[in-house]
Amino acid sequence: MCGGNVRVCNIGNPIDVERFFPLSREKSRKDVGLMLGKKVAMFCAVGGGRDENKGGQLFLDAAKRLRETGEWEFCLVGCGNKERLPGVVFSHVSDEDLLRRLMCASDVVVVPSRVENLSYMIMEAMACAVPVVAFDVGGNSDLVEDGVTGWLIRDRCAEALYRCLEGVSCGEAMRRGKAARDRVVARFSYDRIAEEYCRLFRACVAGEELCV
Repeated sequence: MCGGNVRVCNIGNPIDVERFFPLSREKSRKDVGLMLGKKVAMFCAVGGGRDENKGGQLFLDAAKRLRETGEWEFCLVGCGNKERLPGVVFSHVSDEDLLRRLMCASDVVVVPSRVENLSYMIMEAMACAVPVVAFDVGGNSDLVEDGVTGWLIRDRCAEALYRCLEGVSCGEAMRRGKAARDRVVARFSYDRIAEEYCRLFRACVAGEELCV
């Protein structure tokens, strides 16, 4: 904001699209131990099993029902696996390369947070060309375009999350994942955000009002 009676300029945080990028799904699954013939949903949140706002229990409740279809495996990071879901479990991932491989091994990354700002988890997944399934809260709609780059869910409950995931197909996930990568590169790359700040500073120096 330039000061005085002017509009607020909204400039997002950047994501390094050279560090988070698509990898071969087949190779990524072999690397991390996930099956090739299943759909894979990833949930990742530090303390996700304890922090109600992270929505870990909502994900587990939906995943239990998906398990019964025999079509899904799960990649769980930070929330444990008390439901004995098929897939892989990590209590914590600090290796960026491993995190990228886990994302690229997944068909969707699920972010069932009840509250959210501009989520780096969502941006990282999208930069890896993996679409996100999330509740329509906070800044999620600034990142995810429902029906194009991912799925946004209005009702914040396990039933709505299950219904959304149940309808996900591998082909549609791949299409939305590619669009997600394109959107993040176009709107949130370092180059784009630096350009937005430069435009703002030039406008401030010139005494012009700018909304970006």
